[in-house]
Amino acid sequence: MTDLPNTETETVEFKKSLAELKQGLISLAAMLNKHGEAELWFGIAPNGEPVGLSITEKTLRDVSQAVSAHIEPKIYPEITRQAIAQKSCLRVQARGQ
Repeated sequence: MTDLPNTETETVEFKKSLAELKQGLISLAAMLNKHGEAELWFGIAPNGEPVGLSITEKTLRDVSQAVSAHIEPKIYPEITRQAIAQKSCLRVQARGQ
């Protein structure tokens, strides 16, 4: 189990589902541009409540490919499945400009 930040900050953002992947990538790029680090969580409601996701190897690959295809210059985020309150969530953590 990973410690989940209590709230969204200038370097942490929550997305309820992968339907918000595009908005998440925009936020990821903005956080990296401004702060040089970013943490994006999928499966967490904006209020910080874990809602969970169904995460497969394909899910991890799809998110990785989306980051690679849409963020320039290239970044190499750490994309991991995390259990928060017995719910599967996806954490995308990156550093860079």
